[in-house]
Amino acid sequence: MNLALAMKRQLAERMFDFYQSGEDALLMPMIRDLTSDLPTAEAFYRLGMVNSAQRYMFDVQESILNYRKSGRCEKRLAECAIINGKYAVAKKHLALLKKSLFYRAWAEDAETYLYKESRINAHPEWGRLRRLRFKEDFLFSYPEMDKMLGRLFVNNPDNKMALDYFMGQLMLKGDVQGFMQYMGWVQQYGGYRQMPKGYQDAVMCIQRHGDLPGSKYGDYVKRKIQESLTPSPSPKGEGSKVKNEE
Repeated sequence: MNLALAMKRQLAERMFDFYQSGEDALLMPMIRDLTSDLPTAEAFYRLGMVNSAQRYMFDVQESILNYRKSGRCEKRLAECAIINGKYAVAKKHLALLKKSLFYRAWAEDAETYLYKESRINAHPEWGRLRRLRFKEDFLFSYPEMDKMLGRLFVNNPDNKMALDYFMGQLMLKGDVQGFMQYMGWVQQYGGYRQMPKGYQDAVMCIQRHGDLPGSKYGDYVKRKIQESLTPSPSPKGEGSKVKNEE
């Protein structure tokens, strides 16, 4: 849902019109259960975090219990390889897809792009993601997702979606100081005719220290505070002294 809002440039406006689970609401941590990583991988891909999308998709495919290949995963892995200029790797994925029923035509067309930089750069999706992606290597750190999103935006200020995700991540974390500090980025680079209502609500809520009846962001913060104060139930049969560990 958040990805759909972001692609329509409605995330800043309507994010807290919907339930947000917490810091993982925009980009979930890796979970090897065959499906949970798919929406996260898709968000990474659309943002321009191509390597992260590739890693998540690869892990999804390797988690398939019967060891088979997923056409959807193979297609995305091929796209990531093409965007990164890893044509030999892309060719291996395309060779598999060319033997499939539903992806054959797409794979045959994609193969015509290999080693043709100008065609890839002119591609409406692959060319755009080439411009948005990180150009330098760095260590991936999920707890510092806000910093990586901020760096992604700084890498290319035309990446409005990265800016929306960055500001949204700060709000989900409750980093009010960071949110207020980077509002200047929204004004300068956001491209909004007026400040989105979601940001207006959050700013007023922060300025009034949460005392803003009807504030959707305030309701989210209060819920997260209440959840943090509520003790987690102990596992059955282990007694009250057993601590839940992830």
